[in-house]
Amino acid sequence: MKLLSPLLFIFCLALTSCNHHPKEDTQSVVSSTDSTISEKAYVLPDSVMLTEPIIKTLRHYFSDTTNMDSFVVEMPAGNMMANWLQIKIYNPANNLIYIDSFSATNMWSAEYFDQAKAPNPEIAANALRQFVMTIFTINNFNYAGEENAIKNAAANDIKNMIAWNEAVSDTDRIIFNYYGNGTRNYVNYSNKLKRGVMSVQTYIEDAD
Repeated sequence: MKLLSPLLFIFCLALTSCNHHPKEDTQSVVSSTDSTISEKAYVLPDSVMLTEPIIKTLRHYFSDTTNMDSFVVEMPAGNMMANWLQIKIYNPANNLIYIDSFSATNMWSAEYFDQAKAPNPEIAANALRQFVMTIFTINNFNYAGEENAIKNAAANDIKNMIAWNEAVSDTDRIIFNYYGNGTRNYVNYSNKLKRGVMSVQTYIEDAD
């Protein structure tokens, strides 16, 4: 019995070691690999360079019923990941009456950039160009009396009560709407404030 006990102890110790150690190593490797893949799949590039600015212009009635205003959307040349896209409206006297700006990366993460694939600078630049081309489509201009987002605005969607009241009372007032930063933004000219104002803003899934 004295000879068997030490041998039995050594055998049990070896068996316990074999069953436990490899299992820990396997779990550790799988967890580390999965985490690395997941992180890489959702990383946007630090730099996407534009050699030329992206610009689109349009003339449309907005602040005046007899003369057209000038609409401009522009992304400057340089690093698209750091620069901001701007939307501007100038009245017939060439005075700036509205401006909004937002990061292009917000558009890509929402619907204009496929994060499930490795980031591609050329795809990113083309996606931005396509987005800019859609800002001034005919569907983005409407009369206030025909714009459901204005007529049926919820209280928490109204961003400026003065401009909204003017749009509701004047059904022929032009409403300009566009997508940006996950929202649909509705802009009209306010005679009282003497400028273009975002009167209503809705989350994109709720907007018409």
